[in-house]
Amino acid sequence: PSTTERMPSWAHAVEIAIGVLLVVGGIWRTAADRRRPEPASAPSWTKALDKVGPRRAFAFGLAMNVRPKNLAIALAAGLAIGSASLSIVGSSLTVLIFTAVAVSTVAALVLAYVFGSHSIRPRLERFSDWLVANSSLVLSLSVVLIGALLIIIGTVNLL
Repeated sequence: PSTTERMPSWAHAVEIAIGVLLVVGGIWRTAADRRRPEPASAPSWTKALDKVGPRRAFAFGLAMNVRPKNLAIALAAGLAIGSASLSIVGSSLTVLIFTAVAVSTVAALVLAYVFGSHSIRPRLERFSDWLVANSSLVLSLSVVLIGALLIIIGTVNLL
């Protein structure tokens, strides 16, 4: 039997509900940020990270994964993978691919910074400045897109 046959309809309703919450939350956050005309700047605690060693940086990186945004993305991925019509091998492979993509988005930047010598560092620093200035918009857009995907997947699976 496929995974979809074992998934109760309430699981798809939860998928849709989480999707709606993410879309509404992302739109609300964008609207709230537009009402606040203060310039974006990096939080003061990020400046302290410039002097952190490898072990503390690794521990900090692990701790940063236990945040509502990351948990919502992991929950969304789990619901999407769980509601797909995949075998155990297919589901396992999908989880591995999701994990590899999630790790690579951070690891690629770290490796580029460490091994990219001086040519890549100015570009990464400009990108970092851009992200600080636009972090709220990037986060809101990501949350809205993930929410929309959950709504679509949940709706298709309910039909």
